Amino acid sequence: MLQKLLEWITKEGAYKPTEFARRLGVSQELVEQAVRDLVKAGYLKQVEGCTQGECTACSSSNICSAGKARLWIRTNKG
Repeated sequence: MLQKLLEWITKEGAYKPTEFARRLGVSQELVEQAVRDLVKAGYLKQVEGCTQGECTACSSSNICSAGKARLWIRTNKG
C-alpha cells in the first residue's frame, strides 16, 4: 500500500485522502497514517500551495484544485 500511495502522490502531485482510500478500499484514516509514515521515513515532503487565493499564477494550479488538496514532492530518498 505504501508503494502504491507513493506512486499516486508522485504522479498526481496532490494528496487526496478520500480518493486514495476509495481506490485502495481502505479507510481514510489508514491512508492518512500511511502518508504520515512516508513523511516520517523521508520519502515525501509537503510543500506549500498557492496562498493568495488566485491559482492562475501558481505553478501547481493544475493539480491543486483551488487549494483543496495538499501538495507533496517525492524526496531523493523516495
